[in-house]
Amino acid sequence: MVRHENSSAHMKAVKAYDGKMYKYDLPRNGEYAVLPLSEGNGEYTISVYERVAPEQDNYKRVFHQTINVFLPDPLSVFRIPNQYVWFTEESALVSKSIKLSAKATNDFEKIKVLYDYVSERMLYDYVKAATIRPPYLPDADKILETGRGICFDLSVVLAGMLRAQGIPAKLVIGQLNINGLPTHHAWNEVFLDGNWLKMDPTHKVVAPSGHPDYVAERVY
Repeated sequence: MVRHENSSAHMKAVKAYDGKMYKYDLPRNGEYAVLPLSEGNGEYTISVYERVAPEQDNYKRVFHQTINVFLPDPLSVFRIPNQYVWFTEESALVSKSIKLSAKATNDFEKIKVLYDYVSERMLYDYVKAATIRPPYLPDADKILETGRGICFDLSVVLAGMLRAQGIPAKLVIGQLNINGLPTHHAWNEVFLDGNWLKMDPTHKVVAPSGHPDYVAERVY
């Protein structure tokens, strides 16, 4: 968890693991940003950068630390909220997950009913896809309220509802190859019966992890 108290400064946190870098915008209200240790056990470096002047893309490093991570349960990272998949006990996402899963008797039935809801009941927002600009983080409750969103939105909602049921779920961002053309995309992976199962609520695809058309770049 990372926070800063300078409300006038634009700050970024950078998490690095084995050459892979994750960048996060930090909130200006002094609240913590939860950065997941999504690469598992090993050595991470955490750095915080402050923008040196408004409207410029130049930053100076103000904090740097290396940490060695050992997780007794590596799946625990994908059961809890983080900056990208955010929810609390009071979230509409959690109550919706509980309501949808009420009659399910095992994880398979919970996964199926939650995936079916997001993939079949929620609409893809083509206008938003054409006009959205970074930085952007989905608000899962607002997406549920409108019933529509882009691939990023749908994957965040599904990951959050699964995690609310204690089921390990990844939000994956990368490339989807459609007819040989790579496109930025977001999807999920869900842990079931000892294996990760790829689930794409946008395109209604369920496949084993490692499906060749999907190239993961970052996992949250």
